[in-house]
Amino acid sequence: MEPIVTKVNEKDGVITAEPRKLTRWLTLKLRFRYLYWQRVPQILRHPVEYAYDHVVNGARPVKTGKVDAYKEAQGELVEDGINIQFGGACPVQGEGTVDGRQVYYRSRGSGWQFHVAPEGAADALGDDAWCFEEYRYHWPDGGWVHADVSVACIRRAVGMWRSAGRP
Repeated sequence: MEPIVTKVNEKDGVITAEPRKLTRWLTLKLRFRYLYWQRVPQILRHPVEYAYDHVVNGARPVKTGKVDAYKEAQGELVEDGINIQFGGACPVQGEGTVDGRQVYYRSRGSGWQFHVAPEGAADALGDDAWCFEEYRYHWPDGGWVHADVSVACIRRAVGMWRSAGRP
């Protein structure tokens, strides 16, 4: 596409083109983006980050400025051979046992991890431990997930470990 010649510089003969005028829609869009976007509430700017369904859309983070943010991230899962207590914020982490083996859970940044110690070992973070991890969150929402999201992640990881033959 040839530029629209508007003037030729007489000194050095350089052809300059006048920049195209922005359309009215693009002007309004840019003005909104750079002047008003920060005034829109966070939940309207990024609705996917605040969706409840963590499996499809990501974590449902707690509000970092709230006093009870740590309480919303605390929890425990005691059922069917699983005994894990977790809590905290940035990261949310927990320890416990699954079918008599030591486990470690951690959710931080954009993902979460679940480690299971081998038979007879006391350390779930050793080199020979079984590990499952997923990166489904928007940064840094993984460090502020609710307790029910952590419970769902732990159940998913335990199911994967059990279906893998409990290595």
